[in-house]
Amino acid sequence: MDNHGPFLRRLPLLLFLLTLVVALLFLIPYNRKPFIESIDKATAVSGDRIELTGRFFGSKAEGAKLIAGEQVLNSASIIAWENNHIVARVPRISGSILIKVKNHSGTSNSVVLGDASRFPQVEYGPWLPGSPFIEYIDPGTGGTGTLLTLLGNGFGERRGSGEVWVNSTDTTELLGGEMPDAGHYVKVAAFDLWGDSMLRFWVPPNVASGNIYVRRGNVFSNPIHLEVPPGPGTYQIGEKVYWSLQQEIAVKQIGAFPGNALYLRIPMPVENGLNQGDAVITEDSLEDGLLYRENSLDIYRVQELQTGQTWGFSRFINVFTAEVRITVNPAGLRPYDAAHPEIAASLAADEWIRPDMVSQAAVRAAGGAYSDWNKAQNIYNYVLSILNWSDNPPVQNIREYLVGGLADSEGYSFLFCSLARAARVPARPVGGILVDANGKTRRWWWTEFWIEGFGWVPADPALGDMEPDDGWTRKVKPAEYYFGGLDERHIAFSRGLMVSKPAQPAANYKTPGSFYSLQEVWEEVSGNLHSYKSFWTVPQIAAPQ
Repeated sequence: MDNHGPFLRRLPLLLFLLTLVVALLFLIPYNRKPFIESIDKATAVSGDRIELTGRFFGSKAEGAKLIAGEQVLNSASIIAWENNHIVARVPRISGSILIKVKNHSGTSNSVVLGDASRFPQVEYGPWLPGSPFIEYIDPGTGGTGTLLTLLGNGFGERRGSGEVWVNSTDTTELLGGEMPDAGHYVKVAAFDLWGDSMLRFWVPPNVASGNIYVRRGNVFSNPIHLEVPPGPGTYQIGEKVYWSLQQEIAVKQIGAFPGNALYLRIPMPVENGLNQGDAVITEDSLEDGLLYRENSLDIYRVQELQTGQTWGFSRFINVFTAEVRITVNPAGLRPYDAAHPEIAASLAADEWIRPDMVSQAAVRAAGGAYSDWNKAQNIYNYVLSILNWSDNPPVQNIREYLVGGLADSEGYSFLFCSLARAARVPARPVGGILVDANGKTRRWWWTEFWIEGFGWVPADPALGDMEPDDGWTRKVKPAEYYFGGLDERHIAFSRGLMVSKPAQPAANYKTPGSFYSLQEVWEEVSGNLHSYKSFWTVPQIAAPQ
C-alpha cells in the first residue's frame, strides 16, 4: 500500500499555503503607512535642526522622502534617518508649513511647523496689544470630535482661565476689535495640549463653519476660520422653558469639637450647548463660604459646627431647558478618537458603570449591529425588554438587572451605560431631576451616547418603558421618542462622573444617602467633626414657569 498517496495529493495545497505565508511576511512590512507621532519644535527658521518620531518611516535607500511644504528634502538636509526617527535641517521657508513622510506604502499624517521669523516676538495681536495671536490652524476642516491644532503666540504657558471658542450660530462678520457674542459660540472642553505657541483640542459638539477665537482673561485673539462639513445627524430644538430652582442641604445629628470643617461639593445644572443653558445663582445663603468652582461643582466650606446643631444651606438657581429631537444617519459613521478624554471616560469601568460585568450580555444586546447608532438602539430596546419599572426596586446591582426584574431610573440608566461601554459605544449616565405636569420634581437618571461627527445623543430608557399618560410622560410612543429625544422637563446636574480634587490633605470622604448627580466626592470632613447625617433634598421648582 502506498502510504504517501494522501500526502502527495495535499502537496499542491501545502505549497500554495507556504507561498502565501512567505508573500505575506514579505508584504506586511511594506504596507504600513508612515505615521508621525511628534515633532520636537513648534516653530523654526531655515537651517534649524528638527527631530521627528513615529513609525514605519522606511529608509532612504528604499526611496522614502521627507517633505517640508512643497519641498522634498535632499540628502544634504537629512542628518539621520531611521524607521522611527528622522533628524533634518529646515529648508528655506516663508510662513508655516506641513511636514510629512512619504514612502512606497503611502504618505503620513502632517505636522505643522511654524516660521519662527514671522511669529510675533512681543505679545501683540493684529489689532489689540497684549492679545493672543493665531497664525495657523491644522486641519482647516473638521467636525465634532476632530483633533485641531492652533499655532500662534500669546496663548499662555498654562491654560488657567484661557478658553477656545468655536462658532455655533454666529453669522455676523466682525470687524477689527469687535468681540464675539458668547451666546453664539461653544467653549472647548477637551484639550490635548495648551502651550504659549500651540494649542491642540477636540472640536466640541454643536458647531458650524465660522470663526475660532482664543480668549485669555478678557482679551480675544484674531479669528481664524474652521470649515465644518455636514455631520451625520440633525437636531430640532423646541421653545425654551425657564425654571427657578431651590437647592437645599441639611446637616443634622452633629457630633463635633472645636477645630472642624465640612467641605460640600454642590452641583450646578450642567449646560450642554444644545437644550440646556448656563445656570445663574440668584440667591445663596452661604455665599461667603464658596471657595471655588470646579467642573460645575461649587466647593463650599462650613467651619466650626457644634454638637447638637442643625445646619442648613439653600440657594436659588435660574436655568432654561428645551425639548430636543435628534436623528442620525448610521451609514458611513466615522470611528471615534478613543484618546478624547470624554470618550475615554465613557468607555471605562467605574464604581457605578460596570462594562466588565456585562460583556457577554452586551454581545446579545447589540445584536450584531455595526454602527454605534444601531448598537445603542439595540441596547436601548434590550434594556426595555428585560426591566420593569419600580419606584423602590429591591436591589440596585448591575448583575441583578441582567436577569430581569425591577429597576428605577438609576437602574435603567446604569445598565444601558454598562452594556453600551461593553459594546465599545461611549455612553455616560446623566443625573438630575424630572419635573411632572404639576411642577413636582423627583430624582432622575437618563443617558447620553457619543456619535462621532455629531456629539452626545440623549436617551431615557426609564421613561421609554412607561405607558403614555402615567403622570410622567405624555408621549404617545415613549419607547420611540426617548431614544434620541428628550423633553424640556429634564434638568441635568451631572453628565458622566464629575471629578474633583481634594480640598485638603488626608481627605475623609462621605457619600450622602441619596443624590441626584454622579460625583467622585460629595462631602469631605476635616478635623474634629466626628459624626453627622446629611440630607440632599431633590431641588424643587421655586416659581412657576
